[in-house]
Amino acid sequence: MRLLLYDQDKIELKKMSYLVIEALQNEKAMLDECCSFLGDKKKLNHVIYDIAIIDLSVGKEDAKFLVHHLRQNNSECMIILLGSDYKESAFAFEIKASLFVLKEDCDLKKELKKIVVTYKKNNPWIYLHHDEKKTKIYLKDILFVEVASKNIRVVCLDKEYLSLRKENKDLIDILCKYGFVQVHQSYYVSLKNIISFKKGEITLTNHENVSVSLKYRKDLKEKLNMFIDICG
Repeated sequence: MRLLLYDQDKIELKKMSYLVIEALQNEKAMLDECCSFLGDKKKLNHVIYDIAIIDLSVGKEDAKFLVHHLRQNNSECMIILLGSDYKESAFAFEIKASLFVLKEDCDLKKELKKIVVTYKKNNPWIYLHHDEKKTKIYLKDILFVEVASKNIRVVCLDKEYLSLRKENKDLIDILCKYGFVQVHQSYYVSLKNIISFKKGEITLTNHENVSVSLKYRKDLKEKLNMFIDICG
């Protein structure tokens, strides 16, 4: 998880940073990066942030620009606006912020903990032993997993990971709990990344085709139909 803090006041920004560290002290594993910016839009780069806390003291135009920038990189970025007047909640609604918090009334530490719980629920991840280190991979980014006798290959939209099977014994159980289905003796595919299924073959969002064994076709069809009914 990457968290962005954006404020006009240096002291307030520092306080916010301390609160974030304190609120997430039991969640260190999920915090990849926490960046603070003092109202300087030029410092923003192309890092994909998952959560952004923006103090509206920076001004509505700056806030609007920032939100647009963040959502260009990640449409699911959670935007939390801190305001000093209830009237500013209308602006929060206008830019479709995830949450508006009145600074005087809020316990930011408490709010952060709620946000993290929501984030974890909506963005589960796994740790994979890759290149002699643990690599965190969000399940939403995985297209499919190929399980061989000794190795596991995890294929994401923009990257592949290879790991020893014995170091990831619980991986398949985790995948099956979060919308992955077996389509072949060696393949487990994310239901949400299937765009078509016909003639014993599925097409994924990266336009790669994967064969579906006869043994797994009925189960895949049932689970895919169930997924479509639930998610529309």
